[in-house]
Amino acid sequence: MKQRRLPDPDALIIKPIGEDPAYAALLAEMVALEKRLAESDARRQRAIARRRGAKPARGAIEMARDLVRGGAVAGIDPDAEIEACDRERYEILGPAIRELASRIEDLRGDLSLAECRRLREHYAAALRQSLQAIEDLLATLQVATGIRARLMAAGYQPLSGVLPDACPPAVIALSENAPFGVAWFRRRLEENGIV
Repeated sequence: MKQRRLPDPDALIIKPIGEDPAYAALLAEMVALEKRLAESDARRQRAIARRRGAKPARGAIEMARDLVRGGAVAGIDPDAEIEACDRERYEILGPAIRELASRIEDLRGDLSLAECRRLREHYAAALRQSLQAIEDLLATLQVATGIRARLMAAGYQPLSGVLPDACPPAVIALSENAPFGVAWFRRRLEENGIV
């Protein structure tokens, strides 16, 4: 039986999920939230250091340049600054990051489902051919082992130099009665509507 030629998996066009505009937008939003959280954590650490009496590591001119570029002066009260940072983390940014992560996973699931459906027939064809190949392999080896068994039943000694006992041990794992053999594989394909 001539088998249908299967496509080369490398020839199938599968775009990276990050190229989906909605997915990319959500990822960009996540990066921005995580960046803001890191900035808030750094502010918190500086406030803790100020509370312990640490002096600013930078001079007034450097800090003035930061202000001109849009920076901010830390609050005078380090405890208030720590509290503000904690509110940002636990009441605003943390919940927003968790919600966004959930939305990203939902979209990832939807996009994955669509892509799996698009490729299902290629995948199913490969599995059907695999099942046929396993069944063909088992049938041919059954003929070979049957010939050896009939010789022995007739009192002959099958000479391995002429009739080698060449059944690959891995084939036993594929046999009909093996726990995850061809019967199991066939059932899985039937359960999923592939055969």
